[in-house]
Amino acid sequence: MPTSNTRTGHSTLAEELCFVPEQHLTEVVQTIVSHEVCPELVMATGTLLQLATTVSWARRPDNLLGLDIAQDHDLVAHFHYPDLFHTALHHAGDLRDVDHIADLVGAVLAGKTHLHH
Repeated sequence: MPTSNTRTGHSTLAEELCFVPEQHLTEVVQTIVSHEVCPELVMATGTLLQLATTVSWARRPDNLLGLDIAQDHDLVAHFHYPDLFHTALHHAGDLRDVDHIADLVGAVLAGKTHLHH
């Protein structure tokens, strides 16, 4: 992937979205473009989802107690990231909604709900 443009000091889109799992980058970019989201909201949404995943891990049910925090984040990143990002985007990256998004992450990981946008 290209690196920062040293002449202009601007970073590439891939650098800006380094928190997005590579296998989901195209789908997340499509979501960002279709919703005409500004970079600040993209970052806030990524932060909300990251924090919500951590909160969800802390509240995980007994059958998921064997997962360490990295494994939990990996599961979200590998299987559910685009849908959860889309949902967090609709919450405008508002950290006051971290509990709601954490509950949703937990439900998705437990197989109790499926996300669709």
